[in-house]
Amino acid sequence: MNLQDYRNIANSAIANEEEYYDSVPRSGNLGDGGFLSSAINNTMYGLGSVLDTLGTYTKATTGYGDTMEWAGKQFEAGRQPVDAWDLNKAKGDPLGYVMSPDGLWGNAFNLFGSSIPALVATAATKGAAVPVLAAAGMGTRVAGIGGSVIGAVTGGAVDAGSEAGQTYEEAKNRGWSDEQALS
Repeated sequence: MNLQDYRNIANSAIANEEEYYDSVPRSGNLGDGGFLSSAINNTMYGLGSVLDTLGTYTKATTGYGDTMEWAGKQFEAGRQPVDAWDLNKAKGDPLGYVMSPDGLWGNAFNLFGSSIPALVATAATKGAAVPVLAAAGMGTRVAGIGGSVIGAVTGGAVDAGSEAGQTYEEAKNRGWSDEQALS
């Protein structure tokens, strides 16, 4: 088989699936519904979902977090994937999953967006910790290692808070009390 044969197979597989093409407009989302707009929308949706759940958990445990929750909802608004893919659908149409802007591509950018808060927390904490540790008399190498450990712990805490917020929201949606949802 040559390259043209693969193109023909791909084209015939998606010939009747207009949602795979970049030219299909999608209401409520930024852009034309193609791969670029899917990347932007899924990145923002992933970021928003983490801020939303982290804000919800922070608000439930400390009373603060309204602004973070509100910002998360703003990032999420109108950015949900138009063509939702679950495991069964992807198994039934693997080429469609790869070719759809909301399939593999969308999932990858959603993952990237949801990683942003932990990455920022890790980098900021490490960036702040290294000079402080070096100024405290530790050597440059020890300060670098210490800063990396502190940064990793902070990023992990952001990720854990987001997961806890998601679990809390699911428990509340099932009708559990605040006390039950937080335990």
